[in-house]
Amino acid sequence: MPPVARALLRRYRPIHWPPWIFPPPTRMAVAAYLVPQADPNNPGQYLPDWNGQPMDWNWVLQQWDRIAAAGSAVRLVVAEQSYTGLTGAQLAQIKSKLSACHKAGQLVYGYTYGNSGALPLGPVHTWWSVPRDPTTGQLSGAVMQVTATTAGAQLCVQDQIDAWRNAFPGIIDGIYVDVGPVDCLKPGTFGGSANIPGNYAQYCAYINSFGLQVFLLAPQYDDDDPNQPRWLRVLPWNFLGLWEQGCQTYDTKFNAWNVCANTYTSWPPGNPDASWWDPVRVGGIALQRMTRVHIINGGAQVHVSLGWIGEWFPSLQQFLDQIFTTINLYQLMQLAMSRGAATVWITEAGYKPTLGSVYDQLPPYWDDEVALCS
Repeated sequence: MPPVARALLRRYRPIHWPPWIFPPPTRMAVAAYLVPQADPNNPGQYLPDWNGQPMDWNWVLQQWDRIAAAGSAVRLVVAEQSYTGLTGAQLAQIKSKLSACHKAGQLVYGYTYGNSGALPLGPVHTWWSVPRDPTTGQLSGAVMQVTATTAGAQLCVQDQIDAWRNAFPGIIDGIYVDVGPVDCLKPGTFGGSANIPGNYAQYCAYINSFGLQVFLLAPQYDDDDPNQPRWLRVLPWNFLGLWEQGCQTYDTKFNAWNVCANTYTSWPPGNPDASWWDPVRVGGIALQRMTRVHIINGGAQVHVSLGWIGEWFPSLQQFLDQIFTTINLYQLMQLAMSRGAATVWITEAGYKPTLGSVYDQLPPYWDDEVALCS
């Protein structure tokens, strides 16, 4: 191929759109559960990322550099929970990376696990059994305190919060509590006996007592449980994750879920009504939309089929794929804003049967997502 043609067909990354064409509609909430990924079939080697780079410790540090470099395009970032167990040089390195994000104007949150609000805050150093039906995900037995050596025992939320405070003092801005409510609060049921709204209230109060912010995940939860309606929306959280599914579902089946009836209602309007997802619809102001977070975790990447032309001109194929993916990202951001969320995380998450969506690397279109939010 002639040099001029190569120059014309080279891949531009990222695309810096003029602001009058693509005004930045949203900012990002990055789930950065970045850890080395050993190759189980090749001891001593690491699995490759989207770009073929081995996901070793140096790779982890490089990804954090990319996040910090994104500056104000990232509103908040949630850090991997295992970082609280780091020591020595690795702990110092992660402290430096999280501090860089903080200095770049990003809010840094530490990951904790609340098991849909069924895991008690404390007492300190306690472990708990939280039995759940593997099919429905709902409680299948009473929540009970157990020994740390009990199979499936889970550490109380207070210890998880304290681990972040002790390992990263003055660095983290808040605490993220994973896995939203999935249990009906009907009296006499396991869900109704687990003190779920009370547990969430205790999480928030404990986190706030240290001057830290709160980010709760509650995807599709309509907060209209007839046994205790509107308990979630009145808690003192700073950010609330209201969606966590793929691109196609987000585009065509955006809806709210009522846990007691196990029904889905188109949003909005609906009965039960989840209009409160958008603060503007319930008397709030547009600025409050930044507190609502939508996580779109698969399917945003677009491939334009060029056939043999794409095979002969791979740079052209890559460029067109990038263009149409960026357009799709922008449309998703605009759709999120129309639904009341000014904070989004669009990514190509992996999936593991026991964990669900796994946010273990930045999406392949990271640079363009940053450019759209800058």
